[in-house]
Amino acid sequence: MHKLNPALALLLLLALPSLSSTSLAEPILFHNFQHVDVVEQRIKADSWIIIDNGLIQATGQSELPDDFTGETRDMNGLYALPGLIDGHAHVTAGPHKVEIIDGRPTVTIESVDEITRFNALSALAHGVTTVRNPGGDTQANTRYDAMIKRGDWLGPTALHAGKVIQPSPFGGSAFAHPDSREAWFEEARRQAEAGMTYFKLYVSLSEDELKTGIEAAHAHGLQAIAHLDQVSWQTALELGVDGLEHALPTSAELLPEKHRDAFRAMIPRGAHQAAWFTMVDFDSPKMQELFATLHEKQTTLNLTLLVNEMIAYANNLDAVVTPRVAATMHPDSWAATRDFMATAAALWIEDDQATARQALAGVQEFTRRIVAADIPLLIGTDGNGAGPLMAIEMQLHADAGIPAWDVLALATYRSAKALELNTGRIAPSYEADLMFMAENPVQSFEALRRVDSVIVDGQLYTRGALLERANDLLDPPEPRL
Repeated sequence: MHKLNPALALLLLLALPSLSSTSLAEPILFHNFQHVDVVEQRIKADSWIIIDNGLIQATGQSELPDDFTGETRDMNGLYALPGLIDGHAHVTAGPHKVEIIDGRPTVTIESVDEITRFNALSALAHGVTTVRNPGGDTQANTRYDAMIKRGDWLGPTALHAGKVIQPSPFGGSAFAHPDSREAWFEEARRQAEAGMTYFKLYVSLSEDELKTGIEAAHAHGLQAIAHLDQVSWQTALELGVDGLEHALPTSAELLPEKHRDAFRAMIPRGAHQAAWFTMVDFDSPKMQELFATLHEKQTTLNLTLLVNEMIAYANNLDAVVTPRVAATMHPDSWAATRDFMATAAALWIEDDQATARQALAGVQEFTRRIVAADIPLLIGTDGNGAGPLMAIEMQLHADAGIPAWDVLALATYRSAKALELNTGRIAPSYEADLMFMAENPVQSFEALRRVDSVIVDGQLYTRGALLERANDLLDPPEPRL
């Protein structure tokens, strides 16, 4: 897809059918629904809620308040859940591409307005009302926030990191690699002034660069978050990192010494990330120190277990993300993801795929250890807007042994608490971000694929209207949602 010029984009926007919604500018009372209370961990039947000016004013059960004189709406026994928080969703990212920049092949992830808008609408249609976007084009992120605030676009509230700090072969508008200490601090300053919350440090940085990046982030009031590979999580914690992304603490330093040479030999072909989980001893002094440090510092983690699954099934992603699920994702982005994963796996030798799938048991054990250590945990998908993937990610957490109620809490109020947001609960004074479903999500996260409607920013939208508008942004529109 290409970027439209602003005038043509405006004409197309005016030509699109209006998005069906109900304004909640005046107080409205919703009743006769089942409140999935993620704090008390129980279903409250025959519940009601009053929403006014984008906030929850009152809640209750059974008897409706006598003094309410506004509009009422019967929700016909639907289940109500706080809006989901995707803790790792690159909502403003376009497809991965390999381009020639300055005579060198370079991986780029450019932002495209039509794709961003699609991602945002698809997220809402799956009940995701808040996203934490850990990296992308700084200007695109700022534009997203402005368009959402003005009401020109519709999508989740977003907390962003700007350009990801990573050397070649990554480049383009979504990446930067400062070449001096002054440049590091200047990049952090630019991102902070643009309204970013996080400073994202990536896999190929050296320990010295990681240290400088953390210092630069903190000097400008940003939280330093990192997706690391060869630099140990323990080292990053000692340097002051604020958050860690992905269940990939895959450094040789954390392994028993007898496995380190074999592990390092796998690095050139990228098979080490999965093999690490077949070599690690979670009861070793180094891993016990890591769990203790994470607990002591209360460092926020975002495991994105879906990434580990996609690594293990890189040549058969349909086994992880079915065509039915993929049909609600932007086709350009999903096609690029498939190509990217297949290209990475092409370097593997015969035994690597089996090792990667064997490693999934170790990923689950790692997840259980994190939960047992009482470490702040977000649930994120590493998708684009990623609403379609949330049910998968939540199920993977449940498969690792986390009870369904706790998974729902992690995806709502516990994430909101970790991110210091006034959302994640259906309770008075909280933002009115919630969704209604036909089925009980405690019994099956598949209920999240059958959202009836979503309330966000003082508006009620039906799932059908959201997906129809997203489909209209495809070029050409397809009967696929």
